[in-house]
Amino acid sequence: MARKKRAKRISKRSSRKSYQNISSKEAPTRKTNLALKNLLIFAVIFGISLGFYKNLSNILAVNFFGVISLLSGFVTLAFLIVYLILVIRNWLRR
Repeated sequence: MARKKRAKRISKRSSRKSYQNISSKEAPTRKTNLALKNLLIFAVIFGISLGFYKNLSNILAVNFFGVISLLSGFVTLAFLIVYLILVIRNWLRR
């Protein structure tokens, strides 16, 4: 028994810019900017949660913000290390 032929579907292209089209010179800059942005976001979260941890008197809130500040501090430190590695790598390439 022969199969019926189906019409091919035409997929719509996304209007967003594809990262595959970025040149090799722009990719390290994009990664560095992304690491810096994430570093700043988590540093702000760390600062706010540390401030709440130090100034609140409710034991539940103190414990909650203590854990949040600890986790965001580690993530901030990780993004700082990644950012420094990317900056040093870009500096050594030139």
